[in-house]
Amino acid sequence: MKSKKTVYYLFTSLFVSILLVQNVWCAEDIELSVQVSAPLNSPEFSLATALETACPDIPNSESDEEQTLFALCEFYLDETRGTPEQKSIIISELSAKNTTSNNTGISRPPISPGQNGINMRLAALRKGTRTLVNSYRFKAYRNNKKSNNAQDEGGLLSNKLSAYLNASMASGEHIETNTEMGFDDSSKAILLGFDYRLHTNTFVGLASNYTTSELALSDPGSDISASMAQFIVYGSHFLNQNTYLQFSFQGTRHNIDMSRSINFQLDTGPVNEIANATTSGNQIGFNLSGGYDRHIMMGYNAGITGALNYQSSSLDAYTEKNAKAYNLHVNEQNISSLTSDIKATVSATYSFPWGVFLPQISANWIHEFQQAGDQITANFSSDINGNKFSFDMQDVDPNYFTFSFNGQVLLPKGRSAFIGLTTIQRLRDREQWVAMIGYRQEF
Repeated sequence: MKSKKTVYYLFTSLFVSILLVQNVWCAEDIELSVQVSAPLNSPEFSLATALETACPDIPNSESDEEQTLFALCEFYLDETRGTPEQKSIIISELSAKNTTSNNTGISRPPISPGQNGINMRLAALRKGTRTLVNSYRFKAYRNNKKSNNAQDEGGLLSNKLSAYLNASMASGEHIETNTEMGFDDSSKAILLGFDYRLHTNTFVGLASNYTTSELALSDPGSDISASMAQFIVYGSHFLNQNTYLQFSFQGTRHNIDMSRSINFQLDTGPVNEIANATTSGNQIGFNLSGGYDRHIMMGYNAGITGALNYQSSSLDAYTEKNAKAYNLHVNEQNISSLTSDIKATVSATYSFPWGVFLPQISANWIHEFQQAGDQITANFSSDINGNKFSFDMQDVDPNYFTFSFNGQVLLPKGRSAFIGLTTIQRLRDREQWVAMIGYRQEF
């Protein structure tokens, strides 16, 4: 008898557990009173909840926009009109998931073109230290000059001031999530800078970076274009032959243009509108890092670098235009990021009659401390009551990796050139490649 009760309790517990697990699995999709299903943490769910609260208070006034919004609410709340699928499309099209959510990625990129270029520039400067020059002089220089002093005219340390120009291109893909529309992105950047050698072991510099980005969203007719102007101050100092510290400070101005396609069906006919908006924002950032490079064998070096990066951005509030009653007013967004970056590098040095070739491979582990997603709040600009809906962006990945290959060529008369290729790995829902070329001239 006792064993039967035990079996009964076991089966009952198992049955209850299955029901609970099912409820957890189904918790992502909650049925609203108008029979519209949407993921919990999504713009669609937030808007659907707001409409059910706000629509009963929206007046049928003489304003065309308010009449249109009132008609939408009547259709949306009336269970006898339309289908749940139609109403799901309505909240999807009106939620601005295809623009507001993706702006965050522009202000919080996984790889900053300006900072990436400065890091490559500082790495190149470190290769011009007295130790490296004395170990790997240009064969051409050695063969044509009687002196072996690297400070002589034509040597790597003969000039204190240098200028450089970098050009980079990036391409990536983002898979759609509950809070963000999928997109393909591409960007181009130009970095122009000057640095000055205070003495053999200390450098300071100033650079300006300009980037343009295009996001081709998976929603036809919707896209985002952005431009970014950035100014960077940086410096590097060798504490001893192998150990160094470096820093950079960035100030950035963003300008973003958005087009949002709105297409759905009411019982009175189709709705086809394009909402346009422009916003701008500011960003400040700081990078502090330290590293250790060591000669491991003839012609080869290994190093490790630890860095702390902070960014704080704000995007101004904006109001859409040209979409009649469906224009949204989106509140100001504040976005911040604090990451640590551990990088391991292996580099080699090959001397040729025409110069020195310095290839390098590196792997970075990046950890994000501020992982909570940013909040976005909006309302219909035609709603005189200003009823708002808000949602939290998806949490940021706590860890991801980048892998890079860089090649630098040092030439006589203070000239050098380099190429670089970087890829991001293990970043949820996103892939990205960055290619860079550059030229430097000493004066």
